[in-house]
Amino acid sequence: MLVHLSFRICPQLQDGTWSIHAGNQLLATHTNCTDAIDSALDMAETGWRDNGISTDVALVDPEGEVCLWCAYGVKLH
Repeated sequence: MLVHLSFRICPQLQDGTWSIHAGNQLLATHTNCTDAIDSALDMAETGWRDNGISTDVALVDPEGEVCLWCAYGVKLH
């Protein structure tokens, strides 16, 4: 049973798009960062609200650094 899901938003430097991944699986591609963030946050919130799966979203900048992080669900201490 899936209890946690991590979404990663990454820039695709070769074509300027932004992709959303869960693990190694490509979930979506967007033409701009704002749309990719909105989509990933919506998927994460839905996973928690509708299925009880804790989720997190990480935005990775072109240098590979995480520059935004958000979580839904149980807080880990």
